Amino acid sequence: MVSNPRIKFYLTPAHDCSYFKQRQATTLFVDPRMPLETDQFAMLTENGFRRSGDYIYRPHCESCVACQSLRIPVSRFQASRSQKRVWKRNASIEGKIIEPCFTEEFYSLYKKYIDTRHSDGDMYPASEAQFRSFLLVPVDT
Repeated sequence: MVSNPRIKFYLTPAHDCSYFKQRQATTLFVDPRMPLETDQFAMLTENGFRRSGDYIYRPHCESCVACQSLRIPVSRFQASRSQKRVWKRNASIEGKIIEPCFTEEFYSLYKKYIDTRHSDGDMYPASEAQFRSFLLVPVDT
């Protein structure tokens, strides 16, 4: 049962777009002080919201939807020839599911990502506290 049915949203003022130079963007945020139940978080995710640490947000621009999240119905997915080639080329890669945790190896990879992809943004420079806040914050409150 949802004991917190109303979600409050906030819209940012226009800011430089992270995806397209020379464009302005706005972002829709869920009130970060509001605890969300699992079904509310799932509904937000299904509607294109993303999580970054304590913040749940999605791009919200009046005249553009280029950076909106996409959902692919897995049961109807058919890989293209190039996707099949990539799959074969990466057949040796293994994945495993583990509990979220801090390790030097994970932090090193995170730091490399921030340094490479976000050196001009507010995530730079990376820190251990930022890693923990961004990736280890429990979603279910």
